[in-house]
Amino acid sequence: MARPLAASLLGWSALFCGIGAAQNLAVCPLSLTQGTAGAVEVSLTNQDGRDLVALQWDIEIPSRLLAPGAQVQPGPAATDAGKNVYCVGRWDKAMVTYGYRCIIAGGNQPLHDGVIATISVLSAPGTKGSKPVRIQRARGVQTNLSAVSLKTSSSSITIRD
Repeated sequence: MARPLAASLLGWSALFCGIGAAQNLAVCPLSLTQGTAGAVEVSLTNQDGRDLVALQWDIEIPSRLLAPGAQVQPGPAATDAGKNVYCVGRWDKAMVTYGYRCIIAGGNQPLHDGVIATISVLSAPGTKGSKPVRIQRARGVQTNLSAVSLKTSSSSITIRD
């Protein structure tokens, strides 16, 4: 029996964002048309029995894609667990990418699989092609208070004419 197209696409989207893999923090791919806004999503996948109560990671976004006043906002998986996201931003030496070091914390409820944070982006006129978004140095604290390193999966923002 053939699967409905929507279910197939949802399955592919989940796979590309790291859902279904070992404990992982991933950037979901994003496609935009020039001059439009969107949101980069950071997605968490827990390993069975290894839920996290806090998380830290670094993310780099091409500077030409940052929306004016862009901030990192908590995603549904973070707000459902009563968490907030705190980030500090920095430019790289050539001012080509903007990086954030982020921490999600608050309360003792575990983070469940799903989108934990979003970052507003805006494709500037004249910007096109595939632009990398990198996530690195992801570390978490489990419910038993032990530290754990997470695998990371970077992705890209594709900008079309």
